[in-house]
Amino acid sequence: MAVKIAIIIDNITKSAGTERATTNLCNGLLKFYPNGYQITINSLFSNLGEHAFFELDSKINILHIEKKNDFAPWNKFFWYQNLVAKIVKTNREHLFDVLIGTTYVHNLLLPLFVKNSNTKTIGCEHVVYCYPPKLWQQIRKFVYPKLDRVIVLNEVERRNFYFLKNTAAIPNSLPFENNRTASLISKNIITVGRLTHEKGVDILIDIYENVYQKAPDWHLNIFGDGEDFEMLQIKIYEKGLGNFITLHGSVKNISENYLQNSIFVLSSRSESFGIVIIEAMNHGLP
Repeated sequence: MAVKIAIIIDNITKSAGTERATTNLCNGLLKFYPNGYQITINSLFSNLGEHAFFELDSKINILHIEKKNDFAPWNKFFWYQNLVAKIVKTNREHLFDVLIGTTYVHNLLLPLFVKNSNTKTIGCEHVVYCYPPKLWQQIRKFVYPKLDRVIVLNEVERRNFYFLKNTAAIPNSLPFENNRTASLISKNIITVGRLTHEKGVDILIDIYENVYQKAPDWHLNIFGDGEDFEMLQIKIYEKGLGNFITLHGSVKNISENYLQNSIFVLSSRSESFGIVIIEAMNHGLP
């Protein structure tokens, strides 16, 4: 009998690393064990009719929880209470064997999601250990031992969770097979990731301003979306670099864009294991 797995994610229609990693996991399980798993993705903030940004195996079911990302300090308790009720109801209806969280917030709620059920819990950490606020870090020490397994992306992060006996380090995987490498003859630099403070693209623009002074024939290509998009666009034009830096947004076929560039850069303020690093290496980019 196939194992029934449910994965909780904020929004499978987005194009960030967690969505890519989740897609890789789901597709990989069904590729290597086509009859071994029934997979459901519980997408918290997406709506009925929306589709995953990255291509998913047609056997994978998406449940759109349709929560609004509108909680404020005065209603946060009721917002989370409603979320727990929805996931508990979903778990009871589908009788999942395993429930997987993809953020530390999901992971802390996993024991409540599976209360009075036989569902196993796996918490996945996609950020560095110190990324959550201090209070969340302390709560994590009490909740994570209750999970059946905690998955981190590397051995360094595993050592950070020294107080746990249920950890395993599983690195991110490549989402595609590539038989071509970049020619490295174009004067193009590429970075890929969410346009948020954590990813440090604002720092990269400052650095490129210095590069431009010495090598004005090189172009910086930035791929990704996020809340900092407009701020970064303004920053680029205020520096007079509109003809030398391009914000491309998110694209589905990032592989072709790696091939058209000669250098990959990563400017994250924190990073546990960026999928984009191994993607770039797979295309022969230094």
